[in-house]
Amino acid sequence: MSEESSQLSTPDFLADSAAAFDAWGQPRANPHVFLGFDKPLSELAVADVLTIARNLAVEDIHDCIHEASTAHRDATGDRQDHIGFIIGALRAELTRRDWV
Repeated sequence: MSEESSQLSTPDFLADSAAAFDAWGQPRANPHVFLGFDKPLSELAVADVLTIARNLAVEDIHDCIHEASTAHRDATGDRQDHIGFIIGALRAELTRRDWV
């Protein structure tokens, strides 16, 4: 099985990428899409997130945190911890902007 097809079949990828709708019935963007990555949050390096977040609009960072929080809530174990670190990195970028 190729790495890509293996990745697509893992529960981690499905949990991060599942189609979801907000309270108004609009499709929600997956958190990793806001960051410009084509892999789930649980596979992103915190350093990469910090680098890319510097170029995002504040609204996009807030949206990403909101969507990542859903993935975090649904995750367990190490995967949940890692997504929590990603959320922390995004919040750190918002804090950095308040001080700049």
